[in-house]
Amino acid sequence: MDTHFDFSSLAQTLKELNPKKAKFCLGIERFLKKELLLSDELKDTQIILGVSGGVDSLALFFILFFLRPRLGYNLSLAHLNHGLRKEAETESLWIKQLAEHFNIPCFIKYTDINAEAKKLKIGTEEAGRKARYAFFIEIARQYSDKTVFITTAHHLDDLSEEVLLRLIRGTGWTALAGMSALKQFNHDYYLNSFSEPSNQTNDLQQKKYLLRPLLLTPKSELIDFMQSLNCPWHEDASNLSSVYKRNRVRNLIMPLILEENPNFREKVAQLWQLARIDEEYWNTQVINKITLNDNAVTLSYEFLLKQNKALRLRLYKNALESLNAGDVLFQTLFKLDNAIITKQTGKEFEFSHSKAARLIPQGVTFYLKNTK
Repeated sequence: MDTHFDFSSLAQTLKELNPKKAKFCLGIERFLKKELLLSDELKDTQIILGVSGGVDSLALFFILFFLRPRLGYNLSLAHLNHGLRKEAETESLWIKQLAEHFNIPCFIKYTDINAEAKKLKIGTEEAGRKARYAFFIEIARQYSDKTVFITTAHHLDDLSEEVLLRLIRGTGWTALAGMSALKQFNHDYYLNSFSEPSNQTNDLQQKKYLLRPLLLTPKSELIDFMQSLNCPWHEDASNLSSVYKRNRVRNLIMPLILEENPNFREKVAQLWQLARIDEEYWNTQVINKITLNDNAVTLSYEFLLKQNKALRLRLYKNALESLNAGDVLFQTLFKLDNAIITKQTGKEFEFSHSKAARLIPQGVTFYLKNTK
């Protein structure tokens, strides 16, 4: 990546793009408005975009920059140097220069991810992800008077890989379609050694959402878009490493699946859209049936045993998700349901991220183990 690149050669407005690429940007706007129902809701909000220097996040930067006058949001960039590659300093400098040229606020931070991973006894991928989102929280605090959309450049290829990874790990039907394009940002889930709350009350009061505008956009279209702008990007050599499971899925398994079905990604997009419709329906069925009191949810036997099993399982899932984020092991949900049907009072079930369910004489209580 050339740190002496002439940024003045890049397009400054949507009107400067050729019609095909302008239409491409407007397609992302349509996704925000029609699929995610974000139209006037974006006006005067703050978008914090995570940028790495790769083609995905840089393409999203230009798309959001060109759409900003139409949708009325404020835009800032967040770049975390993980300290894992020698080229990282050059990338940070390039992004700083890009932001300065387009007059966009830019936050750049260095974190020794290897050291943090060892300290927390987790993998570098997980440490990097937690560090990035904790960094986003730090920046969001500086916009405490605004609704914040923490925005990433996950695209359709990422979504397809995520679906495969979830199948490999084992996932329930509600999580099969992969990640969300828009959801409320769970602040507590990302609080760790990377981000100590300066004022947790303000953190929780501020509206924060996680936004993925490119989730149904293939990576090939992002590459084509960036090439049309004549803008360079950085190819991360670590993406070729077979050390990481996601890379093995991307580089070894996905090509075989695409050989069998070249339209696999489009089928994943359809699955994602159907899953959203399904989730919206079920959420309306459980929305008024779950109340969080003192970091706990209690559901009575009398109420649960009148419900269909499909609804009971959704109630358990939503009760656990109301406590904090994290995957739910559905095998454990089935065991919990059987225990509820047979009223095994005193039985306890543990879930990820310190969540648990305990059967009491009246029914079942879902709670966080460190608060009960």
